Amino acid sequence: MAETFKDQVLGNHLVKQISWDKEVTVEVVVGMETKIFKADFVLVTFSIGVLREQLESMFNPALPPPFQQLLGKIEMANYLKIFMKFSERFWPPQYDYIFYASKDPKDRGFYPVWQNLPGSQTNIPENDKILLVTVTGKKAQELREDRERIATELVPVLKKVFVNFIKPLEKEPVLVGIELKNWELDPLFRGAYSNTVIGITSLHFNTLLQPVGGKLFFAGEGLSELYYGFLHGAYLTGEEQAKKIIGVIQYQKSLKPKAIQKIGLNYALRKSIGKPGNGTKY
Repeated sequence: MAETFKDQVLGNHLVKQISWDKEVTVEVVVGMETKIFKADFVLVTFSIGVLREQLESMFNPALPPPFQQLLGKIEMANYLKIFMKFSERFWPPQYDYIFYASKDPKDRGFYPVWQNLPGSQTNIPENDKILLVTVTGKKAQELREDRERIATELVPVLKKVFVNFIKPLEKEPVLVGIELKNWELDPLFRGAYSNTVIGITSLHFNTLLQPVGGKLFFAGEGLSELYYGFLHGAYLTGEEQAKKIIGVIQYQKSLKPKAIQKIGLNYALRKSIGKPGNGTKY
């Protein structure tokens, strides 16, 4: 299957705008060049973070206000990975994870998860000198890419953990390098994974999975009621929406051209995928 479509998958094409009024067109940027693709339907799989950031500029005309309001009820979680390389390994190899919980409520989420990256698992011997720290939520948003502050805060926490719970350090840890991965700062993601807010219901997810104008379909982990935040949530919603589009195409082919014009695309859509249940039909 992948071999069949490999020539139809276009990489490094940055979507600039999707127009869906009279006809569907997708404007993309490739280097310094702009291209226009025409289609009958579009399946949008941007992350919730990208959708929320570019709602005003990405779609022409704008998406219906109720749809935009529902998107506002799904947030993107902040997730910061900090890779620290030391001059030498000083932690016991038997520890895969080290968890730290500060007694001060103000320091909640203050470098809580430390992970050993042994060379035996990565085939990179130098990884024996690397610890990975995970920071999420407000702390990740606060730190962003402030390497100097991170270095200043990390080593004291590490020393405290060792002195109190593992063993006193024989000498001061020497930090020789820091690498960061902050998904919030990545313009193609604007966050690590979706996170729903209090009050969201099945109705919200069902409505967001309904086609807009009979032409725009949306999918992604953020729209999966059962598996939001996970890869299989993205896969399952994509599969569901693809089946809807196939159903519309098959139903259109079963009708004569004049019949399609007479009953309209929206009617054909309802006939092919059924009524949207409790969801709102745009």
